Amino acid sequence: MESTMNHPQSRLWPLFCVYAATLAFLSLWTSHGDMAVLVLIAVFGIPHGALDVLMMMRLSKNLNGSDGLNGRVRLGLYALAYLMAVFFCLFLWIKVPTMCLVLLLILAAGHFGEDWTPIARKSRVFLGVVVVTLPSIFHPNALSSYFVVLGVGEYQASNVVTMMTLACFLSCIVLITQFIKHSMEFNLWVISLFIAAALLPVLQYFCLYFCALHAPLHTLDVKQSNRLSWNQVFKAALLPTIGTALIMIAFFYWLPDKGLSAQFLNTVFITLFALTVPHLFLTRVYNGRVRTPEMIEPNK
Repeated sequence: MESTMNHPQSRLWPLFCVYAATLAFLSLWTSHGDMAVLVLIAVFGIPHGALDVLMMMRLSKNLNGSDGLNGRVRLGLYALAYLMAVFFCLFLWIKVPTMCLVLLLILAAGHFGEDWTPIARKSRVFLGVVVVTLPSIFHPNALSSYFVVLGVGEYQASNVVTMMTLACFLSCIVLITQFIKHSMEFNLWVISLFIAAALLPVLQYFCLYFCALHAPLHTLDVKQSNRLSWNQVFKAALLPTIGTALIMIAFFYWLPDKGLSAQFLNTVFITLFALTVPHLFLTRVYNGRVRTPEMIEPNK
């Protein structure tokens, strides 16, 4: 059984509870709950990827000129490739939304699973699947309707939700069989996520996990691995965050008018997909070239 003290999530209980209470209020007592939640995701969730610039800087220095390029030139090339990938993914979703949605769900499941590094890799994979697919158990119709708004056909959206439900049940079975192997705190986190998925609407549940767990965990990891102060983290993230905001604003006005709520939903989640693809590729390269195996896998 892994030690409770090994869970980096331990320090996030207060933030998780504050977010849960706020999101419950938005869902019960306001008529614009979805818009408010999308703003929270855009403001407090998506910008954590702005710290990718730190990984690019470390990669630029790590090669020590072995490729014959100046460090700043190499950093500029990394940034250009990152931006090109973002714009390519934005337009790809417009052309093939169903394929991009499925890819986003798969990538998110794998990425969210990495939030739980103290547990075994197999358990992480299944937990990531559960985190992403839980809304299909409790709110299948609402989930399907969001997919339709994102450009997926009704039939395809229904099939995606059905596959998510199946994946969720199978992953839950695996996690239940390993229940006694994990710490009490880890099991409490899993139970809390189930309760949140059951009681909160789809967007509120996603916002809770994305903004109160995933984004803070990623930020803390980057801060600690680069030995930075919070002031340095803020300075490093400022310019990329502004750039991301400008991309989102431009994409919002570029999209055909579907009504404010639908257009904002498309802007947030299609941009999220476009940022996720290069973010995960960069993270994979960074872990392979800069971070040691012990840093990546503290507990096998």
